[in-house]
Amino acid sequence: MQRFNGPDGFHGCYLLACMNPDYPDHAYIGYTVNLSRRIRQHNGQIANGAHRTSKKKPWRVVCFVGGFANHVAGLQFEWNWTYPTDSVILRDQVSGKPFGRHNLVRYSLSVLNVMLASPPWSLQPLTLHWVTPDPYRAVTPVTPAQQIPVTCGPLDKCIFLRDATEAELLSPTAEPHACMVCSGDFTTHDIIGCPLCTMTAHPECLAAWILRQEPDGLIPTTFTCIACRQEVSWPDCIRRSYRVIGGAGRVEVDSD
Repeated sequence: MQRFNGPDGFHGCYLLACMNPDYPDHAYIGYTVNLSRRIRQHNGQIANGAHRTSKKKPWRVVCFVGGFANHVAGLQFEWNWTYPTDSVILRDQVSGKPFGRHNLVRYSLSVLNVMLASPPWSLQPLTLHWVTPDPYRAVTPVTPAQQIPVTCGPLDKCIFLRDATEAELLSPTAEPHACMVCSGDFTTHDIIGCPLCTMTAHPECLAAWILRQEPDGLIPTTFTCIACRQEVSWPDCIRRSYRVIGGAGRVEVDSD
């Protein structure tokens, strides 16, 4: 089952399509920590919906991007997605492109395609989810960077909508005791792990070890695991993160 949470809970950006025949293909981009509640607000089912969507309801979700580390990262993504021609990162890539502004949903998807294939977002542990059924995916496909997974399914099946975080404890035989890079313990640190084996390390130690092999790199992308020697991606390791929850070495797991 796919996780959409970042290290600080769910922070996501979503694209809405207007279902009002008076406003065909109008779009709205937003940020939220609770997508199911936010959609109900946009559709006037509960209070505090956005002013821009109040006269054009009903709305439905086309897709969303989850996995941002915090609200700052999510809001930055929302602003760049909403105002790409004003964005320092995007304006040179979208200016003059035949994205078709007459169809705002398709234009927004075209911008999203550029964003998820470009740094800094292509290097973050994000996930793109298409909410089915949806006619736009085939017409305006989005092809993110290889390490960003693409999922699809009904909104009510997404794991972040459930109350429980579904954290699980490592078994005693699998508990990490020391960083495989510096050999230090994990008593006061978060832990990062390989998605293919039991390798665990401090995030800063593993990042430094990877970047020694890529002196010109700023952010690690893919690398050969120090333990299993398999090719893995840094975002996948971020998704498999651990946090110490007791002095006896117990940890909770946040993994896909």
